[in-house]
Amino acid sequence: MSACLATMMVCEQHEAVKDSLLGVYTIVKETENNHNISPGIDDLRKTVVENFDEMLTEIPIAPPAGFNLEEHSKCIGALLWCLRMVEIVTETESELEAMASAHDFISRMQNDSFRESNR
Repeated sequence: MSACLATMMVCEQHEAVKDSLLGVYTIVKETENNHNISPGIDDLRKTVVENFDEMLTEIPIAPPAGFNLEEHSKCIGALLWCLRMVEIVTETESELEAMASAHDFISRMQNDSFRESNR
């Protein structure tokens, strides 16, 4: 939850960060709609809003004037989506390394077989 609060603070202080994350949110929504991806960015966003609402009931703090939880939750959803994509790429990297090793092994075996048959 601290990362969510930090994201909200940064978005509140730096308009460029907020605009960038809202842009990512818009692109992700369009991509998810085009490819029927589920669960999606709105699921991440709704979870954040629910947890944030729970936290506000435990520690009643008045939000600052002009605070837009809906907009900030979209920013957090976009950030979480980006982090999820990094995790997927990292996981895929190990699979690609395994495939490259298998390809290298098969290529060496074929080369060795070719050399043996042409002696």
